[in-house]
Amino acid sequence: MTSRKRTRRTGALLHAAVVGALTLTAAGCGGEDDEQPADTSVAAQRLCGGQAVSTEAAQVLELVMGTKRFEKSGEDSTVSAAAKAMGRNTSTTEGDGTLCDIHPAGSADLDELTVEWSMDGTAPESGSVPQVSTVPRDATRNEPPRRAHLTFACFGGREFPGSAPRYVTLSVGPRPLQIPDADAQDVRKAYATVAHSFSLALAKELGCKDDGGLATKPALPTAGKG
Repeated sequence: MTSRKRTRRTGALLHAAVVGALTLTAAGCGGEDDEQPADTSVAAQRLCGGQAVSTEAAQVLELVMGTKRFEKSGEDSTVSAAAKAMGRNTSTTEGDGTLCDIHPAGSADLDELTVEWSMDGTAPESGSVPQVSTVPRDATRNEPPRRAHLTFACFGGREFPGSAPRYVTLSVGPRPLQIPDADAQDVRKAYATVAHSFSLALAKELGCKDDGGLATKPALPTAGKG
């Protein structure tokens, strides 16, 4: 009798141990499946190669986009890549491209902000550079602008042959065309600040004489047309 009871008790304990081990194993596997993906978002100053966004530009980017975290920029979305693209076609003084697309990490007021460049051998109609302006949505209403443009003259750029200046324009604005949830004047200044930050970084990368005439601080934009 004693032998049978001991055998039954031993069998019950063994069964309980096996069930417990299986339960722990299943729980462990489930935990691995439920692991959250690593956070790859970055702060504004690390966007677009980490050299183009000043402290002031980072602050206004956070304001107009409504977020403090952003998707990491692509390896070619840098001022260095843009400078090389400008000098790639040495037979012409004209060209254009996208320097960097800025996306929020998660939901935000804007889905995308683009920084685009264009280059021309002809000075702006006003003849005055550097020149910053914003393009209004509706001249009769106080709405945030569509984009901000900053043009500067690059003399003696490392990427450019000859002595003729290149007139480089940086354009900043949302795409698709969205309206930020911020004061119109704040948005105007924000776009101009971001355009100035990228322009100054690009002028330095190109080796433009006197940094293309750009000051260390952004100038207030004037209203443009179109």
